[in-house]
Amino acid sequence: MKIISGGFLGIQKCAQILKSGEVLAIPTETVYGLAGVAFDAEAVAKIFAAKDRPSFDPLIVHIPSGWGSLRKLDELGITRSALLSDAAKTIAERLFQNFWPGPLTIILPRGSKIPDLVTSGLETVGVRMPRHALAQDLLRTLQLPLAAPSANRFGRISPTSSAAVSKELGDRVSAVLEGGPCEVGLESTILHVAPDATLTLLRPGEISREQIESLTGQPVALPDSSLKARSSAELAPGMLASHYAPRKGLRLGPLSALAELDLSKRWGLLSFRPSSALSLELRNRASRVESLTTEAEQNQEFWPAAARRLFSALRALDECDEVEAIFAEDPRTLGDASVATGLTSAILDRLTRAAAPRT
Repeated sequence: MKIISGGFLGIQKCAQILKSGEVLAIPTETVYGLAGVAFDAEAVAKIFAAKDRPSFDPLIVHIPSGWGSLRKLDELGITRSALLSDAAKTIAERLFQNFWPGPLTIILPRGSKIPDLVTSGLETVGVRMPRHALAQDLLRTLQLPLAAPSANRFGRISPTSSAAVSKELGDRVSAVLEGGPCEVGLESTILHVAPDATLTLLRPGEISREQIESLTGQPVALPDSSLKARSSAELAPGMLASHYAPRKGLRLGPLSALAELDLSKRWGLLSFRPSSALSLELRNRASRVESLTTEAEQNQEFWPAAARRLFSALRALDECDEVEAIFAEDPRTLGDASVATGLTSAILDRLTRAAAPRT
């Protein structure tokens, strides 16, 4: 896999690759994505093939700054806002203005130029305007929307660096645009805006349910808990019961549960606490410890720091020869360790899915 540096020449080269119908990995503020032109069904098919992604799991369409209006998206054939009520249109425009560019994916009626494969046959499409500078440089140069799911094998740990992309996909993808470590480290919040202006949070992320409710003055529902994993997965990406999973398997629970596990197995410990805050007994029970925060981050930086490191720490434990299985501290057991944010529920969502039985 070739690493392409940013800058004018690098962006031009990436744009040429994409215009030729090929795919490449790109950085965003959330995770690295595997990108192809969203209007090109053959390029989108290459994304599914490289990821071993099932066709029922839809992709998110990424757009450049300057496209943040329903009128523009409709003109380009990305959305079809005529199917929305006036109240739903007002909400969508308000979301664009306040959260874009940023880690919010908004699900809207699908336009005529979006291929079936992008949406897995659904009549809705997820649209996002990333805020990563290089992603925006590429999108503005290209002047085409990009379908870009996370650049990893389907169901595995999402990559937050170009090195992680290389380990995940190898020669399945020819190139990756180097953008450094991802700022957020977790995938975007996904919000469905229904024609009647009903709002549903399908996937938690940095932008919280509470922020959306405060902005729109509307309640934001959660997916019906009675939905089966397959039904949920058809609504948006990242909704399978088992997802974001390390190969070695993961257990989620309070730190005290580590002592109750089979100690003939070599456990890797993923903790939200700095290593200095863990007892010697706990450190001795683990073959390797990955801490998601430092002593200096036990404040408002707690959850952003934990989110940035989550996937890279999971990957480090998964790749460690001294570790046979992973135990992750449950963030719900932290008590008053920090003030909860949108990232709190997002981290719990990723760990819960990573620990779920695999199908």
